[in-house]
Amino acid sequence: MLKLIIADDERIIRETISTIINWKQYDIELVGLCKNGLEAYDTILDETPDIVLTDIRMPGMDGLELIRRISETDLNTQFIILSGYGEFEYAKMAMKYGVRHYLLKPCSEVQILESIQEIAQDCYRKSSLERSYPAMSSIRHNVIFTILNNAICQNRPYDEIMRAYDPYMDFYFSSYHLFYIYFLEQKDLEEFLQQLKPYADSHFPEVTIHGIYVNCTLLLFFKEFAGNYQDLSQFFSSIKFPGRSPSLETEDLSFKNLQTLLETVLDKVKRFSMIYYINDFRILSSCNYSFIMEEAEKQLGRLGDTPFALGTVHLENDGCMIPRSVLNELRQQATAELTTILEKEFVQKTHNFKDHPVHLPDVPQAHFSMKPQISVRAETVEQVEEALRAGAGEIVFGGESYHHRAIPLSDYEKAVELAHNAQAKIIFASPRLLREKHIERYLKQLKQLTALRPDAMEISFLGQMDWVNEYMKGIPLVGGASLNIFNTDALRTVEGLGFSEQALSPELTISQIHRIAQEARIPVSATVYGRSEMMVSEYCAIEAVLTNGEKKKCPGVCMKDSYFLKDKEGHMFPLKTDEYCHMHILNSRILDMRPYIHKLVHAGLNRLCVDVRAGDEPAYSLVKSFVDILSGRKEAPSAESSGEITRGHFLRGVL
Repeated sequence: MLKLIIADDERIIRETISTIINWKQYDIELVGLCKNGLEAYDTILDETPDIVLTDIRMPGMDGLELIRRISETDLNTQFIILSGYGEFEYAKMAMKYGVRHYLLKPCSEVQILESIQEIAQDCYRKSSLERSYPAMSSIRHNVIFTILNNAICQNRPYDEIMRAYDPYMDFYFSSYHLFYIYFLEQKDLEEFLQQLKPYADSHFPEVTIHGIYVNCTLLLFFKEFAGNYQDLSQFFSSIKFPGRSPSLETEDLSFKNLQTLLETVLDKVKRFSMIYYINDFRILSSCNYSFIMEEAEKQLGRLGDTPFALGTVHLENDGCMIPRSVLNELRQQATAELTTILEKEFVQKTHNFKDHPVHLPDVPQAHFSMKPQISVRAETVEQVEEALRAGAGEIVFGGESYHHRAIPLSDYEKAVELAHNAQAKIIFASPRLLREKHIERYLKQLKQLTALRPDAMEISFLGQMDWVNEYMKGIPLVGGASLNIFNTDALRTVEGLGFSEQALSPELTISQIHRIAQEARIPVSATVYGRSEMMVSEYCAIEAVLTNGEKKKCPGVCMKDSYFLKDKEGHMFPLKTDEYCHMHILNSRILDMRPYIHKLVHAGLNRLCVDVRAGDEPAYSLVKSFVDILSGRKEAPSAESSGEITRGHFLRGVL
């Protein structure tokens, strides 16, 4: 028989509830009627009830404080909150202590019974489990490990796996907390866990911590407890590693139950080939064999217009990732050699074939966090300083200048220094267009830029890949928006080239971005603010109108004032000239996607690029607004546009 206590400062309410229901009929014993929180607290400690029906506002000790205090004990008491409409916010606060039921006054006998019976079923189930499995608490960790590993590495349906363990685990009723620890390198993972264990044993020894690690990001999760999560976050940030200063970032989220949390974790990590589980502070590695096989079959099966079809794929792999470029090379080798064999057989000749080595570009991979970041495209040191001060996590610097001058090497040096001091990544951009006559000049500059060791170099046209080994060796590559990545096939192509990040086409809609990002294996980005380039032209309208029309004798009037093209509707299109005398026609309207930031992140964008080169708004205030919206410190503005604003193709597309 289960024990029940009713706590309410209104006598008529607690006595009415106690009498309108035949508690014995439902195998429940009413062991206390309490008129305030203090009396209820003492009665709970004396009677150890299974269920407490409590009001929020009571003299002496309110219901919220009562729930908090009992949650700090080892009692398994379940609470049902009875509150007025105006106290609902208090009721929501109690949810973090595991409260799952609340009833609004006035409530009926049926409502009370439904809540109590649901809790009663849970109590009986837990009691049965404790009798049948006395060591259940010690194996829960292994159960979660098994669920995750089966769902990820064996590609079994998550719902099917969870149902198998449903009798032994609470998937639905207990709230959980998840910490993301970003920028944690794999070589530092063991050291991190060694420092975490004594802290956890000292501050919350009763809490079982689960973890999973992928791609420089550690996900730690555990059942909600009455502790200070801010202190835990500060501890994570204070952890030091030999040989480098701490650079960890954290983010924490609450989940209403374990089921929702595991679904989130699975969605985050299922697309990685190597996964590391944290089991009792020990690291267990697992190869996502199903993912590797899937990728291998996709790449090897791209046989195009060849006369061949993919048969059975058998992969012998000891847990190492196979780059797509290797698989593509193997497929090309196989089809070429098979074609030659068929041709030789047709003319009744034979040939002995030898294996060929696979030659790949020497392109290292940059480590980008899974956490969405604000990336700022800048062309002056002042813009870089303001963007970093505002909280930008990535700087894209250089490329063409909008001020008809080459950006000096000293500015590149200063930009690298500023970014690395702020623990931000810096990428050197490249020109969108490069004429034959300018190649020698650019390659000389490129050699100087790579010597500064940026975190990555941006590729704006694929012809630049010819210069990787000679001029950019050892520097990770990212793809610029001018590559016009419009589908998954194009994205896989640049992934195969070894790119660490790729900007998607500005002509994609949000839904199209979502579909492409789901298949992406590298971070993807899109420009969310700035004046889009409508055209880049060798012809200079400024020079043609204001001078004698001879470029060789151009007096450089573009550097002395601002110029625009005006269309028949009166819209003004800014004109900018770069150091190569190319004219850039910018959009009359500024792209501004601040109202849609969270929707874009949900679609799968890892980088939100803010282009401040045109200087329409001070870089600091502009970037700060994006950072604040992304972090949740500031609400996104209304989607109703005002002034010269455009949403680009994000909402309407081009098809």
